[in-house]
Amino acid sequence: MSPQSRAEHDELRQAMRRYAELMRKSSHADYAALSRERVLFSQKFSAHVVNEACRLSSTAYSHSDYAPLIKIYNDKLTAIRRSYSSHVVYWTPAMICSDWKNYVVSVLKLQSDLTALMLWKEHRLPAGGQP
Repeated sequence: MSPQSRAEHDELRQAMRRYAELMRKSSHADYAALSRERVLFSQKFSAHVVNEACRLSSTAYSHSDYAPLIKIYNDKLTAIRRSYSSHVVYWTPAMICSDWKNYVVSVLKLQSDLTALMLWKEHRLPAGGQP
């Protein structure tokens, strides 16, 4: 895995920990802080997806034997992105307020899924054309 990929994964993990800590601080949401963290995470995640797509494209071009694993990764990533989109649509501020406990459960599940995918990728896929 390239140093840039590792650094991006570490940044995403830190952002998820900050968000989880913010949720743990109180049973009443600090919506302004949560919104800021959610936007920051979304920006980091979007940039990482673009960067990683470029790196994995390079890897697939130079090492075709990784193509099946890259397809599995892309399918898993697509599923996580769909889950996140559904999460954002469902968990409006009013829903978060009325069902804080289940909102936290939902966020932690998404975080767990993304963490598992990053670990899977770190152990199975090279980045930047470096097998």
